[in-house]
Amino acid sequence: MGNAVRGRVLIDRPFAWVDGRTWCHLWEENLDLRVLHAFARSIGLKRCWFHNRPGFPHYDVRASMIARAIRRGAVQVNVAEWLQERSRRIRNFRIGQTMTQLQAKGWWDGGPR
Repeated sequence: MGNAVRGRVLIDRPFAWVDGRTWCHLWEENLDLRVLHAFARSIGLKRCWFHNRPGFPHYDVRASMIARAIRRGAVQVNVAEWLQERSRRIRNFRIGQTMTQLQAKGWWDGGPR
């Protein structure tokens, strides 16, 4: 991985009741699928529980697996709050990228001083 920052594996609280079981999500905060799949294998998740949703690739996880995931290093978070924070960071990144591009083209001097 070189100098890349390795993200945390995250798990939310149980929220869905399907087939007599409660379920939650397991994902990697930087959306690194290699890290996510390796972690999922390490706690015995089935690959068929993986959903490659654009912007939120994740595993559906039975609530009974939460303790095992946390013991292996997953961090429990509120998925709605994480998605809001991620959206804010993406917007800020895009704004920053736009400003950098404008500066590179000489169209913006960085604003008032």
